[in-house]
Amino acid sequence: MPCGTLSRISAQRMEPCMKSLRGKAGFTLIEVCIVLAIIGLLLVGVIKGEQLLKNAKVKKQLKQIEQVKSAVVAYQDMKKGVWPGDAAKDGQVDASPAALDALKAEKLIVGSTGQKITNAFGGTLDIVYDATAVANVIEITAMPDEAMEAIDELSDDGVATTGDILYYAAAAGPPAVVARLIIKL
Repeated sequence: MPCGTLSRISAQRMEPCMKSLRGKAGFTLIEVCIVLAIIGLLLVGVIKGEQLLKNAKVKKQLKQIEQVKSAVVAYQDMKKGVWPGDAAKDGQVDASPAALDALKAEKLIVGSTGQKITNAFGGTLDIVYDATAVANVIEITAMPDEAMEAIDELSDDGVATTGDILYYAAAAGPPAVVARLIIKL
């Protein structure tokens, strides 16, 4: 009778089958548990590492925002209250990237003339007049939604549509607008 047949086999007939199985190599339950524990620890490490990288980018972005705000204040001090990039002196920043170019000309920030600043997430940072906010703002594009939320929570009221920091997710913003963070100046 073949070893694989289990119906009504006597103990004597099972003995040769059991002997043939004893010699086979395999993993014990403890070895399998150890491997699963190691895989679990690696996954936790990767997830924590990703979160640390995201947090570092948010902190880098906050620092960049503060540097631009400080540059604007310094420019207004030097120019007796005039906004950078406000050629008409009507309190509204002219077309992009006029304000950044004015700050660069005064050596308050670094970068190439005629170009926006690259933000921590690979998008752009610019100073523009925003009709929705009815204010001159720092506009940051192409940021992940969770990063915009984190910046709002850390620096403002944590609500996307109120306060000095406003943000629009890619699908929720005004027409033709990608994910966008606006900081009123």
